[in-house]
Amino acid sequence: MTHPFHPLFGQEFESVNERKAWGEHRVYYHDTEGQLRALPIGWTNLPAKDCLMAMPAGRCVFGVEELLELVRLVKRLRERV
Repeated sequence: MTHPFHPLFGQEFESVNERKAWGEHRVYYHDTEGQLRALPIGWTNLPAKDCLMAMPAGRCVFGVEELLELVRLVKRLRERV
């Protein structure tokens, strides 16, 4: 837990699952009593998943940044013609 004002700040938990819920990416873990809990992934040191890569479950070859770079490359090539 990296959120400085959370009561569990500094404690470590094993991630059980990560998914989008309540409009944001959340990480699921078991607390010390074994209860399944969830919290925003931004409150942890885990990187947020790119939803465009996560939703197709690995079937997506390119992410947003790669596609934007491709658009810039095509524009530059068209200017040369």
